[in-house]
Amino acid sequence: MDRKPSHSGRSLHPPKPGLTLRVGFAGVRADFNGELAGLREQFTRVLTEIKNIVNDLHGSDRENFDRAKMPRLIFLCALAAGADQFAAEIALDTGYELQVPLAMPRESYARHNFSGDEHGLATFNRLIARATSVFELPDCATEEECYDVGGTVLVNHSDVLTAIWDLSEPRGPGGTADSVEKATLADVPIVAFSSQQPCAPSIRYRGRTDVRPAELRDIVPAIVYDGLQADTSVTWRSWDRSNLDDRQSRNLHDYYRETERRVDWGFLRELLLSLFLLKWRARVLRPRYQEQASENWAKLDGEKWTDCAREFFKPLDKWADCLAIYYAQWMRGIVALSVVGGGLFVSTALVEKLWPGKFALPSIAWLEIFPYTLFILILVARVKRVSRRWVDYRMLSELLRNHAVCAPIGGLHKDQHRFHLRHGFAPTWMRFYYQAVVREFGLCPAVLTDEYLRDYKALLANRIHRQIQYHRTQYATCQTLDTRIRRLGLITAVIALLSPVLSRWASWAQHLRFPFAKMQLESLESVPFVFAVITASIAGFAAQESFPRLAQVSDVIGKRLQLLWHDVNAVPLDSEKLRTLTGDAIDITIQEHAGWNASASLREIELTAA
Repeated sequence: MDRKPSHSGRSLHPPKPGLTLRVGFAGVRADFNGELAGLREQFTRVLTEIKNIVNDLHGSDRENFDRAKMPRLIFLCALAAGADQFAAEIALDTGYELQVPLAMPRESYARHNFSGDEHGLATFNRLIARATSVFELPDCATEEECYDVGGTVLVNHSDVLTAIWDLSEPRGPGGTADSVEKATLADVPIVAFSSQQPCAPSIRYRGRTDVRPAELRDIVPAIVYDGLQADTSVTWRSWDRSNLDDRQSRNLHDYYRETERRVDWGFLRELLLSLFLLKWRARVLRPRYQEQASENWAKLDGEKWTDCAREFFKPLDKWADCLAIYYAQWMRGIVALSVVGGGLFVSTALVEKLWPGKFALPSIAWLEIFPYTLFILILVARVKRVSRRWVDYRMLSELLRNHAVCAPIGGLHKDQHRFHLRHGFAPTWMRFYYQAVVREFGLCPAVLTDEYLRDYKALLANRIHRQIQYHRTQYATCQTLDTRIRRLGLITAVIALLSPVLSRWASWAQHLRFPFAKMQLESLESVPFVFAVITASIAGFAAQESFPRLAQVSDVIGKRLQLLWHDVNAVPLDSEKLRTLTGDAIDITIQEHAGWNASASLREIELTAA
């Protein structure tokens, strides 16, 4: 299946995701009775009900999802003998798209499941040929471990889990009951069917086991719109469209209306940094988004890795990443203008007052418009919510990039699943958008052979190494800036402090008529004021930029990544260990942006308190 997004690289606006829901299935293999009274009808009814709910949402939602894309219903099933094949047949007949996570390589899986069962093997081959995606895990030490990992991958990719078993508690890892327990811990609703006796299905969700199937009408929309709900305390039992948060919906639609922005509003800041670093880095225009994305996602020398995940997420990330840079530069430009421009304005005003008409300076009348210009810029930034957009778009970009890395190995370890929730992301529009895109991508088609894992290991190591190089450069740059700004500030402060002494010396020299004392006394008298303002401007700029803190963060993150890089290079070709190390890398990446995460959480707290 072609996983490339349907939107063009020349899209005028960020793309909307298609409405997608993933329904996983776990079922018994042995002693399954597909003719159990009412089982087929009840299972068909549940899948049909979920399909109708999604179609109704698509028909009534004209803003949040791409109307040009038909709603997708993905059924994830391992196609084992027994309940799996029974459920997969019904799902395909109901109009679902089949995706297959296999707990081991296809040949091994067929040998373990269909030994002596020609009919089951033929059904497996027929069904898997209709699948749009097949993900094959490598062999583990034991069959139990294989099915344990396979259950984790299944739950990682399920929005709703359907299960047919004897409704007993787990007897060990890898079974149907174990998958149900994993889904419970991951807060995934489970539609439970008994494989032993005729009875109506029940739903297990959020600590309850007596939820009626009719309440899927509330549960499914609550899952689809997670992040846009006005009150996080509102349960799925009372969900309706009126619960959507107007503020988060507005923020989402603001993102959909964004266009490509190339002006670099941080020119003044970059110009100052160029002067401090003695290296030119300022520019008026940024690269086009497609060029920036190609640079960000470019392969390193010798990298062989190719997968559909990066091709899918690259055009999505280019919007979030480039818009984040645009708004970040806007805020940094305002900071630089307010601090440096304010110092220049006051200094010029003092010089004009002390030496009227003696220097070719801009008219003070023109400089008087500076405070008003600054006020207007700050007001525009406030109205356009520039700071909020910067934070949200940066975090969205990080989420998309991280999923593009972990998707090709089936997601993360069971204890690291749903990292955006593990790190306390508040329910915001970016969480909604990210989850919608992840659902649309579905299960990454892959065969985890030794060669595949070797290339993935190289990809992960290269990605970490690139981050290490970035933080080393960032650390060196911030250290240099901090040192030079401190020295310059110290020099101007010393001049300001010594200028009264110089003024007294000049007055004494002129009184004694020394031949070399021809300087203007008024010039020295103005020095304390001018250099005090310059010192304050430098100190203000340094405080706003916080170069020591940035250097410290890059130093710590770089050292942690260096240790992780050694672990990745030393690890054997084991999919579970690579999956765990990938989660560790994502944890470091997310923690690096803890300040942005805290800002997003604080906005949600303020909203709830209000």
